[in-house]
Amino acid sequence: MDLDAPIMAHGYSSNGSGRDYADRGDPAYWLPVFHKYPSLRVCIAHFGRFDARSAGRTQPFPDGSWEWTLGEFIRANPRQPVFADISYFSEALEAESKRAPLARYFRRWVGEFDPEVNHLVFGTDWIMLGKEKGYSHYIESVNSFLRQDCGFGDDVCDKIFRGNALRLLPLQRWSKGRERLLAWYRRNGVDPKRLPISPSGVFAGLVGD
Repeated sequence: MDLDAPIMAHGYSSNGSGRDYADRGDPAYWLPVFHKYPSLRVCIAHFGRFDARSAGRTQPFPDGSWEWTLGEFIRANPRQPVFADISYFSEALEAESKRAPLARYFRRWVGEFDPEVNHLVFGTDWIMLGKEKGYSHYIESVNSFLRQDCGFGDDVCDKIFRGNALRLLPLQRWSKGRERLLAWYRRNGVDPKRLPISPSGVFAGLVGD
């Protein structure tokens, strides 16, 4: 909070170092933090598989998923800077028959929780994707999934690939985070014009304009 720094958290039930450890990434456990610190910038990674059961939920998937828990919070708090990224979404590299159910879930999630699509961000997961067949076409495959499978238009895809990241990151004019970044630029002789400015938007009144 003091640094106005964004936080990225692992958000899929994987890579646990012991029994049930992977469940600690459940967005359900972030909810008390979101409520206590409403201006905290958080991105929950690896959104979009809808197959991990969230704590306390008994509904069939996708309603019982981590994504649905996060979605319900976003619907109730649409101005809060809480995001989910589509990273290591290797399913986009799969055959259409495997992508189709996920596309239905994506469309339903957006319709129920984030109709203006202000909380989804594109991601890659660094070099980890390198072991996946077809990874060199990952961006194109995700773009095709969003446009062709999900039926999202240019405006929605622009938000996911670019616009929403400008709100997740501390780029708002006069914000503490931006001033911190500009100070680093000055110390290291980097042209401050390289740092983009986030346009006014849905979170302007909360995290600065």
